[in-house]
Amino acid sequence: MASISTAIKKGFYNTFYLKDKRIIAPIIVFFLIGVASSVIGVYTQDSFFMQPNTSYNPMAMAYSYNYVGLILPLYILLGLVGLFFFGFIVVSYSSKRSKSSMSVIKETASHYLSLLATTILMGVILIAGFIAFVLPGIFLSIKLVLSQMFVLLKKDSPGKALSDSYEITKGKFWDIFALLLVIWFIVVFFEFVVLHIMLLQPIYAFTIVVNALVGAFFTVAIISTITDYFLQVAKKIKV
Repeated sequence: MASISTAIKKGFYNTFYLKDKRIIAPIIVFFLIGVASSVIGVYTQDSFFMQPNTSYNPMAMAYSYNYVGLILPLYILLGLVGLFFFGFIVVSYSSKRSKSSMSVIKETASHYLSLLATTILMGVILIAGFIAFVLPGIFLSIKLVLSQMFVLLKKDSPGKALSDSYEITKGKFWDIFALLLVIWFIVVFFEFVVLHIMLLQPIYAFTIVVNALVGAFFTVAIISTITDYFLQVAKKIKV
């Protein structure tokens, strides 16, 4: 049986101690994505609340067009970049430092379209599951959590990746649930600590930077942890 504790220890240890220097690039990218998302969020929130509340508001109309024409594409772009570096982390972690960063980038790029298609399919399925009384969404979230690993590491097509993830998680549902729950508790605890530290800081820009940096490290650690768990499972059942 795959070890949850081993996956968490290795995933977080390798990230926070920078045991693999290749992950510095994803950490920087996720940090910049975090800062950009916060700045965009502040801008959109301020723009929205500054508008007069009238039945027909030209400023509100302009804001809506601005959101659709500029802000939404920016969020999509950030998501696409984040997805690429998600793949970069998975490929680099699984290669055990035997590949250069450029080789990892090339390999990730070669599977990016399949990764994107798989992510979109997962999103559609999970949204449908959560709409159907939430519980099906939670169930499918666990069953399909390894789909992207199959695309990146086993060269699966999107449909086969979803199917293989569903199959490989048979008998491991509660293990994966526990893994995700422990990760969630770790993240919530540190966010709680960071939030209370940030409340003591009068400079909002400092808060954005620290939150983005902490979020970047945790993002890489979580992806590394799930990748490690997948590698353990794949090795044991010889996928």
